Amino acid sequence: MARRLFSSFNAGEISPLLDARMDIEKYSNGCRILENCVPKIYGGAFGRAGLEYMGAAKYDDRPCRLIDFIFSASTNFILEFGDEYLRFWSNGLRVDDPGSPGTPLELTTPYEAGDLFSIQYVQINDVVYLVDGAHAVQRLTRRADDDWSLEEVVWKYPVLRDENTTETTLAVGATTGTGVTLTASADLFKPEHVGSYFQLVHRRAAANAVLNLTANGSATSSLVLGRYDVFTYGTWSGDLFLERQDALGNWEVIRSYSSRSDRNVQDGGEQEEAANLRLRLANYASHTSNPRAVLEMADSRLYGLVKVTAVTNATTATVDVVHDIHATTATLTWSEGAWSEAQGQPRTIALHEQRLVFGGCGTQPLTLWGSVIGDFENFRRSTFADASYAHVLGSNRGNSIVWIASHDALIVGSQGDEWIVTGDDEGTISPTNVSVKRQSGYGSAYMQSILGNDALIFVQRGRRKLREFVYQFERDGYTAPDMTLLAEHIAGEGFVQLAFASNPDPVVWAVTEDGQLLSMTFERDQSVVGWSRHPTMGRVESVAVVFGQIGLADEVWVTTQRTVVIDGEEQVRRYIERMDPAKWRKLDENDMSRFIYSDAAKVVEFEEPTSLVTGLEHLEGHEVAMLCDGFVHPRRTIVDGQVTLDRPASRVVAGLPYVPMIQPTRTEVALEDGTAQGRVWKCNKVTVKVWKTQGCEYADAPDQEFFKIAMREAQHPMSEQQSPVTGFYDAMLKSYHRDGLDVTLRQTLPLPFHVLAVIPTFDILGA
Repeated sequence: MARRLFSSFNAGEISPLLDARMDIEKYSNGCRILENCVPKIYGGAFGRAGLEYMGAAKYDDRPCRLIDFIFSASTNFILEFGDEYLRFWSNGLRVDDPGSPGTPLELTTPYEAGDLFSIQYVQINDVVYLVDGAHAVQRLTRRADDDWSLEEVVWKYPVLRDENTTETTLAVGATTGTGVTLTASADLFKPEHVGSYFQLVHRRAAANAVLNLTANGSATSSLVLGRYDVFTYGTWSGDLFLERQDALGNWEVIRSYSSRSDRNVQDGGEQEEAANLRLRLANYASHTSNPRAVLEMADSRLYGLVKVTAVTNATTATVDVVHDIHATTATLTWSEGAWSEAQGQPRTIALHEQRLVFGGCGTQPLTLWGSVIGDFENFRRSTFADASYAHVLGSNRGNSIVWIASHDALIVGSQGDEWIVTGDDEGTISPTNVSVKRQSGYGSAYMQSILGNDALIFVQRGRRKLREFVYQFERDGYTAPDMTLLAEHIAGEGFVQLAFASNPDPVVWAVTEDGQLLSMTFERDQSVVGWSRHPTMGRVESVAVVFGQIGLADEVWVTTQRTVVIDGEEQVRRYIERMDPAKWRKLDENDMSRFIYSDAAKVVEFEEPTSLVTGLEHLEGHEVAMLCDGFVHPRRTIVDGQVTLDRPASRVVAGLPYVPMIQPTRTEVALEDGTAQGRVWKCNKVTVKVWKTQGCEYADAPDQEFFKIAMREAQHPMSEQQSPVTGFYDAMLKSYHRDGLDVTLRQTLPLPFHVLAVIPTFDILGA
């Protein structure tokens, strides 16, 4: 007779393909089945909290997606994106329209149901920028908890393609105004150009403005962007001012110079925004030698910008002038906007080094665009180090950029490669300072990566593998280890969304194409990667995580597709649900009447005990698990949205039952004549170490009959619900001859289930 201690399950559920690999270090810490449990870093397998029903999604016949909005540790929202709509949830409640209590606050969006899982986003304080590759960049702004707006970004200066290199010219019918005609010398325009920008460039007649210093007065103003210089010549007496015109047409002094026939000026500066500058002389006294002042512009070109409002034909369009054009003459020097229906919209987004960075569009799939530093909607090019940039990844494959992320470098994932982008010598990326290095060639799915504490996690091309992008000192570079290596089966039909919760344990939550909810406990410093599946009645379609309130766990929100049964017919419903964030506090306080260990669960409270529980229409036709004042009630089927209890209760928690289950991996025993594998095993008894658990069943194998483990203490009255217990509990097995140990534990009651160790006692026959 032998005993085996299974005291750690933090390697999670392991692939059936590894069922014979007992030589792998992590194998003994894994499970063949780990369902509706989250493996703890410390080793135990803890049944997850239930999913509380928060409300219905807008549409039952169309999916929706959840996105987190975290302003601070105490102010956060769940954004419900559906078919051309957006709703808001906060503090466990739907946000209502302040002008119509009881009506959801709702915004119209351009995103249809098929676009939802292509959305990538970045939040900057109270603003969220969203891209999906099919629509113009959107900006979501929060002004108050119940005051939001969503609109297409109107760029301070748009992203532009490279300058024209063809023989085609562009000319405008007027230098200012709206409804202006833009004419091309060759076929250029398509209907898809509506909404796109064109920059037209003309040469200055002179790159300087001269003011004779022989009398008070001013020189003609000049439009300046970038470097300028001021010089004076000869002998003069007076006060010289360099002035700039503001948006209202007023002139402000930005520099002043004074001479009493004793100095000349050699000065300069940089104008970060295009503006008119001029020289003005005042307090003139005298002069000799024909003195003059000169304002010189480093850039001899003048830039104008138009936005297309209509396309007449291939050579004619109607535009609004955004920035005045210098002349109506045709010019070869022009640039088209990089993002439009004609050129494609950006697919990815990140905030890096105080720039809003976009990656890839339809016609420029490998280009990165960075905004002006600290000016997120300005992509104007100039000679400044903080100006906008555009850099192209020099790949030997035409793979599109599918995600970008800010870490210690700008990390870029394309369909075929993973890259890091920095400035030279690890400096800041700028228009003239960039270093692009390919790090790995796994390729990525078109899905936003996530930052799990200090780990960058992305989905590999094919969507069945999750990888961590991490720096390795041994190779002085980045690598992307497979986080699904021991659980190659876990992704099913492929990942569709990821979210990360850090409190109380670091857990990656994932949703798959076939509607599974998965968790991966992840702690790199402890070499913990533990997967688990969380089956529930119906499908899970989306997941998002926001910070929990003080003393509570991070909030894991999901959208589910469930059914109700009305007149014997199943009807699809879509719900918004939240994993109980108060699970740990309720355990600490032993608040059994508030335990939530069922799904789509609703807590119904009464001032006085009652037998009739109503308001359960979302569970219609289902047999539900119920906890009534802390007592487990026999399951009942919901009819007409209500159920009758066997005895009155003041607080009822009713929801769809789910089953936490754990089956440890196979084990090896060294025998005198070799391995124990391939022999006959018989398990006689199992000892289970539990923590704050009540209700646990065991079986010789998952397909065998389950029996309850007796956890009720002799001194505890049968008329009272016993609190969760901690300790060792023995159970004799109704066992059979098998080819190994297949002991399985499960929980069928809506109560906590936390397993710290499993110790089977067994015989090996033929040894």
